[in-house]
Amino acid sequence: MLAGHAALGGNDKSERGCVMIRFRMFKINVEQFAIFVEDMPQGQDAFSLETRLQFKISDEHKIAPVARFLFANKNQPILVIEVCCEFDIHPEDWKAMLKGTVVTIPKETLSYLAAQTVGVARGVLYCKTEGTPFWALILPPINVASMISEDISMEIL
Repeated sequence: MLAGHAALGGNDKSERGCVMIRFRMFKINVEQFAIFVEDMPQGQDAFSLETRLQFKISDEHKIAPVARFLFANKNQPILVIEVCCEFDIHPEDWKAMLKGTVVTIPKETLSYLAAQTVGVARGVLYCKTEGTPFWALILPPINVASMISEDISMEIL
């Protein structure tokens, strides 16, 4: 279980002028894992990588980034991995992001939780491919902050 704080801009400031959001990772789901070929393609230009990042947000103080990676060779899929990490946000911190019936998750929090999820996906990829030729596949450094352009707001019914 991962527990921590994500730094955000806001009112209750720490030494760095950021609000601390308390959270814990309480569940890891490997939503999809498949190897589509029998033999690993060879060569430096053998692979392309498609990256997708989505977020699930519940009214129960939970945020779940979903990271999906598709390795391909000449537009033919080689391997796909999709991992979802579920984070429980401290109720007081969730309440601070709630205005009326709308919760707004700052992009900085989303980026931090997404980075944790990408790290977990790296570990899952390693474990699932260890001892196979597909072990050579790696997830390169990914700047998830550049993939998240704005805060996410959602109405809680």
